[in-house]
Amino acid sequence: MRGFGALAIALALTLGTLAAAGAAPTTTAPSTTPPTTTAPPPVPILPPPRPFPLGDDFGRFLKVHRIEAQTALAASTADVAAYAQLVALGADHVKTATRVLANSQEHAREVALHLVAIHEQIKAMAVDAYMLGSSVQITGALSSFESAKDVVGLARNLTLVNSSHDRLLELVDLARREQWRAARQVRAAVKARVKAMDDWLGAQASLANAQRRNAEARAALDQAVHDYTRFFELATTSASPIMGPNRLTADDLVAYLDSLGVHPHLTVPIRALAEMFISEGEAEGVRGDVAFAQSILETGAFMYPGHGLVDPTDNNY
Repeated sequence: MRGFGALAIALALTLGTLAAAGAAPTTTAPSTTPPTTTAPPPVPILPPPRPFPLGDDFGRFLKVHRIEAQTALAASTADVAAYAQLVALGADHVKTATRVLANSQEHAREVALHLVAIHEQIKAMAVDAYMLGSSVQITGALSSFESAKDVVGLARNLTLVNSSHDRLLELVDLARREQWRAARQVRAAVKARVKAMDDWLGAQASLANAQRRNAEARAALDQAVHDYTRFFELATTSASPIMGPNRLTADDLVAYLDSLGVHPHLTVPIRALAEMFISEGEAEGVRGDVAFAQSILETGAFMYPGHGLVDPTDNNY
């Protein structure tokens, strides 16, 4: 049994050796893999520009707002100067009217004192007429003179006197006319002063209104200038809108096209065309300089390369 075991071990070892000897020898084949190369970096995709924050239609009103503010400022400045003169003139008129009123009132007081003197004179004349034996009419009128309070009363009482005493009536009539004249002067002076005051106050109100409009116009102009500056700060990016004021002039457009060294095929001079873009753009609120740049792009700097469907005589820019 021990012999069979040793034989089995030897046989196993022999078979293992033969199997190892009969196996194909290992050989190293040459590599057919191409050499490793560095891949090109991916093309970066830029994000789209931010939207124009002021709106596409914002720019077309900038020039209008600035012109309106400048016009309003000029008009209100002229109004301020004019109403300031009216206020000063109105103040002088009020002073003059006040002085005239004071003078007319003083004259009315003097007339009143003169009427008192005439009243006393008439009574004295009536007494003299009575003492000299005048008619019963004067005797009856004497008591009425004492009750007369004004010139009108004297005139009414003196109508009782006969024609021989016309001098008394003349004195009363003169005094009455003077009294009416003085009263009329006072009324006219009062009316003139009231009008002068109304005109002065009206001029002050108009001046305040003009000053308010002037301040508003200055603020509007400042805002228009601010908006104009801000618009161009934002409108020079790739999100620049087509609506708005021109940033370049016709000379700028012509100079840029000349710098390209091209010979445009046009039916009009290039300067005339550039001026059309600028003037029509201003009239319609369109950026003519941007439209001109787009025309250069679309027409190959007005050379119309490729001989496509559009011909230079079509004037299709």
